[in-house]
Amino acid sequence: MHPQKPKSRVLRAPMIVLALAATLIVAIALPKVGTDEESAAKEIEITSRWDAEVKRVDIAVGDKVEAGTPLVTLIDPKLEEEILQLENELKLTMLGTKEAVVEEGISGGIGSLPRVVWSNPAPAPLPKKTPPVDTSAVEGQVKTLSGQADAGQVLIKELSADKEVAEASAQEARVSLGLAETDVRNAESRLSDLEKDWDKMQRLYDMGAIPKKKLDASVEAFQSASADVVSLKDKVSSVQATIRDFEKVVSDLKDRILKANKDLADMNKKIDLAKNKASELRKVKNDAPSEVVDAKPVKRIIYGSISTEESHAPLQVNLVDVEDPNKEARIAQLRTKILELRKKRDALRIVAPATGYVQSVIEPGTKVSNLDTLVVIGFAPRS
Repeated sequence: MHPQKPKSRVLRAPMIVLALAATLIVAIALPKVGTDEESAAKEIEITSRWDAEVKRVDIAVGDKVEAGTPLVTLIDPKLEEEILQLENELKLTMLGTKEAVVEEGISGGIGSLPRVVWSNPAPAPLPKKTPPVDTSAVEGQVKTLSGQADAGQVLIKELSADKEVAEASAQEARVSLGLAETDVRNAESRLSDLEKDWDKMQRLYDMGAIPKKKLDASVEAFQSASADVVSLKDKVSSVQATIRDFEKVVSDLKDRILKANKDLADMNKKIDLAKNKASELRKVKNDAPSEVVDAKPVKRIIYGSISTEESHAPLQVNLVDVEDPNKEARIAQLRTKILELRKKRDALRIVAPATGYVQSVIEPGTKVSNLDTLVVIGFAPRS
């Protein structure tokens, strides 16, 4: 027993003739299927104009896109490196340069004349000998902390690698989701067509125009298509759950990387403190002389006559800007060049030229050359 739809039908002899006539009219009025060349003419192939790498893909096969919708973003490492170099050069040029100018300090009365006098101060008193300081404990602490810091850097690299893998897997799952959703739409469209066909076959069978086996075949096709729709929807739900799992993994890894970087920064601070402490201890041990050292002659500047009080004038060091007559021109030149390169980088963001449906799209991370196909857009949904 095949399933029957709950519809009441009143069959009359004239209706059989009218139904057969309508079937012939529909068959004559059906449009012809276009050729492959006609279908190809309804597609837009978007190609690369550079040697670059696919950084990001914003759409999936089957998506409907409007004119101006972001499709693919390319990246040119050489272009990025050139922009970074010019931006750093611009910063240095805007900061300018300074040079140190040493001037003798001024002391003494107004109108007094300076004279340079060298004098030999009394020998320094014999200091108390400082016992040697053991720095092994601090140096051991530095070694231990350095080992922990190295382990922290390794952990950060491993977590970063895991995050990249999870992000790539999530992107692959998103592409699979797009394909699965397209398959569901196609299956639902086919199910609708099969339902209409079932109705048609039921009417023809009720009129006695077809045998029962044709009606049974139509019912079986409808039931099979219904099962396909359910199966494909289950697949979509499964892929969505997978994407959520990957996104959670990526979020957890980001938190762990952030914490690892904070721990590494704290560890480096402790290492610097321990190194400074070890350096101070070594300085105390090595700076203790074992005998009297004669002091070196001291240069003094005396103002006025020999009978006046002596005055010691310290040296002054001033930082003076170095004038560069070409500085403003160089800044303008660098800014113009950076703007040109940024416009070129903006051109690597590919957008849809017209409204249509995505027929095919390149994978993220793919290296492309000039004229390589990036996206194909059709004017009808993908079948």
